[in-house]
Amino acid sequence: MLASASALRRGLIAGLFAACVCGAPLALSMVSAPSKSAAEDSIEAAMGVLKKNARALKPLLQEKDKAAEALPLVVEMETALMSAKGVTPDLVNEIQDAKKKAEETLAYRRMMIEMLGETLKLEDALLEGKMEKAREHYEKLGKMQKPGHDRFKGD
Repeated sequence: MLASASALRRGLIAGLFAACVCGAPLALSMVSAPSKSAAEDSIEAAMGVLKKNARALKPLLQEKDKAAEALPLVVEMETALMSAKGVTPDLVNEIQDAKKKAEETLAYRRMMIEMLGETLKLEDALLEGKMEKAREHYEKLGKMQKPGHDRFKGD
């Protein structure tokens, strides 16, 4: 376990809480009836954060002493996922059949929740200094990308 894991955990929780409180008005404005392009822009921005941070994380996860350096990247990924899960992708918005649209909306939301859960597990492994476990969660996140893009992003 990291020497200051408890203090680091409290700081990260406080930071995540602050990000949620400060970002709540923006998130609510995106959920309340964004145009298709605004929704897609929001998702693309969030996915851009995930991609950028995943690339930066990969080398950090190879070294035991880089857990503290990796943590802020993971927290930023969590915040991006929270933002993305509150909007609906254009492909889903374009579905005419109400039942199918509801099913796809639910599937998208569940996929975002699954990704967020895996990211939280990654964070916890880093807090505990368990780099091998952190790499496992990182790999699981990577395997979620293609199916998600295939289903909800399209071309």
